[in-house]
Amino acid sequence: MGTSIAGLRHLLDGRWAVLFSHPDDFACYGFEFDRWLEEVKQAFTAAEVRPLALQSALQGGCSWISDVGGALVGRPAGWLLGGLSRLLCSGDEKGRFVLMLDDLLWPRRTFRYEPGGRLPSPIEFAAAAGALRRIRQPMIDVLYRK
Repeated sequence: MGTSIAGLRHLLDGRWAVLFSHPDDFACYGFEFDRWLEEVKQAFTAAEVRPLALQSALQGGCSWISDVGGALVGRPAGWLLGGLSRLLCSGDEKGRFVLMLDDLLWPRRTFRYEPGGRLPSPIEFAAAAGALRRIRQPMIDVLYRK
């Protein structure tokens, strides 16, 4: 995928995104992996939200993100979004986060976590971002109506 901010906006095509700094932290919690992937894919599709991952955080170079229709974000977009997320979290470079981005790549919600604990499912992040998008969309329509 393109590594520029313009390329990322083109990829999102008006949708919101959920950026996972370390997507491999989000396990399927005992579900069959193929079934889990299908459920995650359906959740992101239904919410009209795209999953993203910082490519630099992946160990081994692969992730469930691409399997469910998402994209890996490399430089320079990854640096910008990762740096922005760390700033928002007031964390160090080793901090882990999930960041909800609107269609203009503005951060809307940040979830910071430490590795090793039980985390929400990507399905929950997709649903939360989709709900937030639906709430904000009518406000944007009113503000920019011609």
